[in-house]
Amino acid sequence: MAHLDLSPRARKLPRPELEQIVKLVVNATSSTVLAVGQSCDAKSGVFHVVVDYQPDRYMIYDVKKIGGHWKITHFEDASPTLTSLFGDLC
Repeated sequence: MAHLDLSPRARKLPRPELEQIVKLVVNATSSTVLAVGQSCDAKSGVFHVVVDYQPDRYMIYDVKKIGGHWKITHFEDASPTLTSLFGDLC
């Protein structure tokens, strides 16, 4: 968890919540989680998780707490350019 890049809103999550998000995505992908964050305009409770899927290939997973458990709600390919903008999240 020490290697994660976290947006300000992700830093505010209780550590057990953050650990659940990371574990969920790692178990689904067997990939390394690089970052967790939330869009500045997001009011839906969705967090974005960037994973190192393959060399020079990244994926973004959207996760949301539903019924008390974190669930993956969407995922898509992400370019290295897009992931470098991840620091702009809130």
